[in-house]
Amino acid sequence: MMIFAGENPENILLRVPNWIGDALMNLPAVRAVGTRFPDAKITVLAHPWVADLYRLVAEVDDILLYRKDRGIARAFSFAVTVAMLRERGFDLAILFQNAFEAAFMTALAGIPVRLGYDIQFRGGLLTEPIPVERNPSEQHQKHFYLRMLSSAGFSISDPDFQLRIPDSILRESDGYLPGGSVEGPPCLGFNLGAFSGSAKRWPPDFFRTLLQRILNTLDARIMVFGTHEIPEEERAIISRIAGSGRLTAYSMLPLLHLAGLISRCSIFITNDSGPMHLAASLDVPVVAIFGPTDEIQTGPLGRGHRIIRKKVVCSPCFHRECPEDHACMKTISPEEVYAVIESMFRPGETAEKQRRVSL
Repeated sequence: MMIFAGENPENILLRVPNWIGDALMNLPAVRAVGTRFPDAKITVLAHPWVADLYRLVAEVDDILLYRKDRGIARAFSFAVTVAMLRERGFDLAILFQNAFEAAFMTALAGIPVRLGYDIQFRGGLLTEPIPVERNPSEQHQKHFYLRMLSSAGFSISDPDFQLRIPDSILRESDGYLPGGSVEGPPCLGFNLGAFSGSAKRWPPDFFRTLLQRILNTLDARIMVFGTHEIPEEERAIISRIAGSGRLTAYSMLPLLHLAGLISRCSIFITNDSGPMHLAASLDVPVVAIFGPTDEIQTGPLGRGHRIIRKKVVCSPCFHRECPEDHACMKTISPEEVYAVIESMFRPGETAEKQRRVSL
C-alpha cells in the first residue's frame, strides 16, 4: 500500500498515546512522520500528563491539549476539541492512539485523510484503515507504531528515540537537589511504583532492604521518585529511610522536572513503568525489574541496560493484580539486584561518564 505516493500534506495532526511509557515508545514513529514530511507542520494532540514530552521533540511544531473529563464535562470537552481541530484545517490525521474516540473525533472534525489501525470497530471512520498485526513476542512495542506507518507506505529506518533536556529545564530541575547542586557522589535513581497495578511492583520491603544496603556500602546519593499512586506502605518505607542525608524522596514532580532529575542519575533502578522508559530515552543506564510483563515487548530501549527477571510458569501473564503468590517478583532478591547495581557502579564518575562507559 502506497497511500502517500504523490501526496504532500501541509498540516498534520498526530493523536498520540495517553500514557508516558506508550508515548515514549511512540517517539520513533513521531520522528518518522517528521522525516517523511519535513516541510509539513506537525501538531500533536495529547493529554496534559504526556504533552510536555513532545515539547522536547524537534519534529513537533505545536501541541494541543485534550482534557478527557468525566460525565457531561467529557462531552463538552470532546465537542470543544472537535471544533478546535476543524478550525485548524488539518489535511492528514495519524492516529497512534487506538481508541474509537480518536477516529470519531477526527472524522467529525472533517480531516480528509485519517490513518490508523482498524481496531475498536472504527475502521469505517478511517479513510486509510490499517489491518492490525498483533505485536509478535519477538518485537518491541515501538514496532507496533512503526508498522502502521510502513504499512501505509512510509520508508522507515530506525529513528532516534532519545530526548534532550534544554539547559533551562535542567537548571530548574537542579533546584530540587539538596543545596541545588549536582556536585557530589554519583546519583542512583529509584522508581518504586508502576501505574497500571501492583503486579508490576517489586515488593516494598525488598526495595527497603536494597536501599539500606546501598546506603551502607556504596558512596552514592539516592533519589527516590514516586507519585500519589504509590501505596502508603511504600511511602512509609521512603520516609523511614529518608533520615539519611544522602537520600532524597520526590513525588508529584512536573514531568519535565522529573526528566531533568532522572538525567542526573548514573543508574536508574525501576519496575516496568513510564519512568523506566523516560530514563532510557535520556540515555541513563537502567536496571529494570520485570515480572508479569515481557521485557522483549516493553523493555527499555537502547544499550547499556540490565533486565532482571525470573522465569516462572505463569510469567509473563500481563495481569494488573497478581492472582497467585507473585512469585515472578518475590523470587528476585535484593541481593541479586544489588549485585547488578554494584557491577555497574563507578564511584567518582559523573552521570555523563557513567553513560559513556555503560554504552
